[in-house]
Amino acid sequence: MARHQALSYADVQRQPKQRPQRDVILLLDGVSDQQNLAAVVRLSDALGIHTIYSSQVIDQDRKFQRIARMTGANLKIEYADISKVINQLNASTTCLALELTSQSLPLSQWMTKNNTKSIALVAGNEQQGVSQSVLNQCQAVHLPTQGQNSSMNVAQALGMAAYALMYHSA
Repeated sequence: MARHQALSYADVQRQPKQRPQRDVILLLDGVSDQQNLAAVVRLSDALGIHTIYSSQVIDQDRKFQRIARMTGANLKIEYADISKVINQLNASTTCLALELTSQSLPLSQWMTKNNTKSIALVAGNEQQGVSQSVLNQCQAVHLPTQGQNSSMNVAQALGMAAYALMYHSA
């Protein structure tokens, strides 16, 4: 059996890129932890997401830059009122709030019923979740969990949901 070898950065850049099936922008409604914000920037770069709106000013200090590893160069990060951003979305963009509620659908179930090509994916504050005013403007979806804990780290959940939306059809 052949031995696996790690690829260099140049080798990775030469690999063919998979085209996303949907365009996704991220809306961060109260996400405030700098490590989570930096992780979201890094995963956005990895997935090919080009736009992040945050209701919190993102302090891009040295710690943030180290975690994000300067990946935000091709990424538009804007401070904004998330409710206003949702109101300004064009009619072809669907707003999904990543939040477990009494009305939320499992993300995979939503994907089987919708072929929308443009998604605004909302994640909420680490403790309070997505604000009620933003939830009222979106379809709530969640990632079913198998363990005892009903929630995940916001950056990890966003990464899983964004990847599923962009690169998998249900």
